[in-house]
Amino acid sequence: MSKPKREYTTEFKQKAVELSYARGNAAEVCRELGLNRSVSVLGRWRMGAKNTERTVFDRRAT
Repeated sequence: MSKPKREYTTEFKQKAVELSYARGNAAEVCRELGLNRSVSVLGRWRMGAKNTERTVFDRRAT
């Protein structure tokens, strides 16, 4: 059986991105926050924030 998809709030995503830039280590932040797919999810959020595409934060990302 597959696990249900986790949904994250926009605020959570923004804080995770800020924390990853502040620490300079996205993998460490992912482990601390319990992000399942590690850097791939946070990487999408970071790219979206960098390109100011708010749709990345607004859509339901797993």
